[in-house]
Parts: sequence; C-alpha cells; structure tokens
Amino acid sequence: MKLVRVRAAGVLLTGLLLAGCAAPSEPEVETAAGAFTPDAHEMIGAAEMPEARRQAIKQFPEELPAGYAWPAENAVAPVAAGQDVVVEVGVAETSIAEFWLCAWTAEYIEASDTGDAAGASSALNEIEKYTSLPAIVAHHQNPEVFDSAVVDTAYEGDSTNLRNFFKSCGVLNH
Repeated sequence: MKLVRVRAAGVLLTGLLLAGCAAPSEPEVETAAGAFTPDAHEMIGAAEMPEARRQAIKQFPEELPAGYAWPAENAVAPVAAGQDVVVEVGVAETSIAEFWLCAWTAEYIEASDTGDAAGASSALNEIEKYTSLPAIVAHHQNPEVFDSAVVDTAYEGDSTNLRNFFKSCGVLNH
C-alpha cells in the first residue's frame, strides 16, 4: 500500500499561494509568533480521522452562515481512498476553518453581487475572524499576509483577491 501524508499547512496552500508564499519544506509547523506547535510531528491514521473531524466541528468557535451545514465527508477522504493515509494532527481543524471561511466568502460574494451592502459588510466582518481562529493561529504560516492581501483589500472595496481565493473553495464555488 502506498503511504500518503497530508500536512495541516498543506490545506492552507491555496491561501499561501494567493499571497505569493510557499508551504514550508520542513515538517514542522511554525506559528505566526515563531513557535513550533507541540503537535507538529504527531500524525493520525485513517481510523482516527472521522473522530478528529467530529471533534473539530464540535469545538469550532464560530457559526456557519444561515443555510450552510458542515460537509458530511472528510476533506482527506478522496486522497485516502484505497491507501494507507496519515495526516498531521491539525488537518481536521484546519479544513473545518477553511470550510467556514469559504462559506462566509460565498455569503460575501452573493451579498456584494446583489447590492446588499449590509450583508456584504456582515460577511466580511466574519471573514476577518479567520486568522484569529485557533487552528489558523497554530498552523497558518503568514496570517498577516492573508489579512493584508485578502481582507484589507476587500474592506477597501477591491474584492478581487477574495474572489480569487473563493475559486479554491470547491463545492461552495458556484
């Protein structure tokens, strides 16, 4: 069987690429403050993934927008099919944070495109919370870059980077 590893920082690759950064080549995950997370080398196998995901959803500190529900499928499931897969502790939490961000980004774009300024402002206020989410604080390499390149520019009236980010949102990208 082929062994596949998925790193928490890898889930954030799209955001990093948007900001012109690359994922780290070392296996450690460094926080914005420069400290390495205690779980940087801990891995879980396929059997533990569903529970890790359930716990990530249960402990997630924010709400999804009205009309959204957490996806029934594990984000790593397509990669894991028929393979011996391990993921870094934190992948479940990071993928849940990414889903939440994508849901609020969809809300922002919908409100913005329909002229709902109050709805767009409300969604952008939620999006602004992304880099303070526990999983993102622990695993995002450059949260300040996301804030300046995506959030700040949207607040200034240019949603191009936010819309480009949304292209990576998969099933939410309609």
